Amino acid sequence: MSLPFSSGTWEYLFATPYSPSASITVDGLKAGELPEVSSLTFKSSRELLEKAIDGHQENGDVLALVARADGRPVGLVLAEPMPQRDGGNATGQKRLLLRSVFSNLLWQHKGIGKLLMASLETGARDLGYSSIQTEYTPKLESFEAFERLLVSAGWKSPRLFMEESLFWIKDMVYGDWLKRVPQLPDEYELVAFDRLTEADRAGLQVRLNTGDIPHGLSPFAEEEHLVPELSVGLRHDSKIVAWMSLLRSPVVHDAICYRSLYVDPVLRMANGLGPILAADAFRRHAANPIAEERPKGIFNTHHTAIKQMNFVRKRVLPCCYETYAFRSSSLDLQPSSSS
Repeated sequence: MSLPFSSGTWEYLFATPYSPSASITVDGLKAGELPEVSSLTFKSSRELLEKAIDGHQENGDVLALVARADGRPVGLVLAEPMPQRDGGNATGQKRLLLRSVFSNLLWQHKGIGKLLMASLETGARDLGYSSIQTEYTPKLESFEAFERLLVSAGWKSPRLFMEESLFWIKDMVYGDWLKRVPQLPDEYELVAFDRLTEADRAGLQVRLNTGDIPHGLSPFAEEEHLVPELSVGLRHDSKIVAWMSLLRSPVVHDAICYRSLYVDPVLRMANGLGPILAADAFRRHAANPIAEERPKGIFNTHHTAIKQMNFVRKRVLPCCYETYAFRSSSLDLQPSSSS
């Protein structure tokens, strides 16, 4: 009997009733399934599905594995490559980022999630990945079930790794602490990213390639979302020694993400350069027309950045309306026996 819903609609996707006798298979995403399967991941991740259909990409392999019951999709696991942190050296290990794992509501607690996670592990190992990682927030409705799935699939115990704070830029820019930020010393110059010279960019890239700058704090990370007129660098002796990069958040569509605040280690004890950069970025955001479209800000701080965490809790949090911790987990992969 045909279903009373149109193919690709939410109702059609979740109208596949559970059947204990159904034949279950897991395989790669097929082009014709894209409208239907897109409801089995977060809206912000759906553009990855098209890359998965295309197969190998210039930036690596996007894995979208579909669980099917008698040929009908009932689950999806989606993952993409993580940037290599060694600047592309031959010794770099490939790491995969798990974006989502979903199953049809009528098929939950039937082993579909475990089957998808096992298939992802096999697929990642066969493609030469050394590990799979995931990052998520307890704000997810399925947070507890997801953590149980990770543990049952043999992943490491979830841990806190980053704190995310949300604010209205109109509130932040009038925070009392901004009035007490020290003056920029004369030997330094603030420069917006859209004013960086070719020499500035080349010098930063060399330091990234040699590992002098951690890749996770690269000013060029996620450059497709970068707002260069809001992002700000600090030049000293013809060298960019610090920066605050701002991105259009791909998840919170009315927010700017304050992605990375970096100060050269030899300068971190001098002149309060971190707060100076953050204050300048806040003011640029508030004064720019983009604040009409994106009036919110998201400030991320890793738990290992102790001094920055202290700065955020003392200065930034009083101006925020919400804060919560992100969690992470990972699975180390052994080479396949056929390798």
